[in-house]
Amino acid sequence: MQDIFKTHELMLAAYLDASGCRLQGLEEDAPGHFLFMFHGKAVAEELVAAYWAREAMVSVRRFVESFESLKQLLFSQKRNMHDGKRHSGTGRAD
Repeated sequence: MQDIFKTHELMLAAYLDASGCRLQGLEEDAPGHFLFMFHGKAVAEELVAAYWAREAMVSVRRFVESFESLKQLLFSQKRNMHDGKRHSGTGRAD
């Protein structure tokens, strides 16, 4: 069993990223549709429960930075797919 949490939700992915979850990358699950993949499934699931319960706590600045970074990564991946290029990395320095 892989220790990977996956989500389509950009806002949730931004929250996980801002909370310190390490992004593994993006996975295409349908043409033009991607999943954000994070290491540490158990930790991510705890954070997700807090997120949906409206109990999530994270720096607004970190959330906005994560949101913008992930949005750019997603659009870059979609642009690369449109141009016929494929890569599986995160496109970000850790």
